[in-house]
Amino acid sequence: MKLPESALVPYTIGVAESILNDLNRRLENTRWSESPDLAWDGEMDASYLRGLCDYWREGYNWRSSE
Repeated sequence: MKLPESALVPYTIGVAESILNDLNRRLENTRWSESPDLAWDGEMDASYLRGLCDYWREGYNWRSSE
């Protein structure tokens, strides 16, 4: 089913800098479990999750995705 063009409304996302700063602080201050990596055996692989959080903090360009 094709929607009429009038049904599509463009929008922009604008995240406040304070929200991104708060997210960065939270990611930076994450308290990681001391348990060994389980490598996807029943739980998330801790090293993968840490890498993902590092990427969100240091590699992902939030502004270019808005």
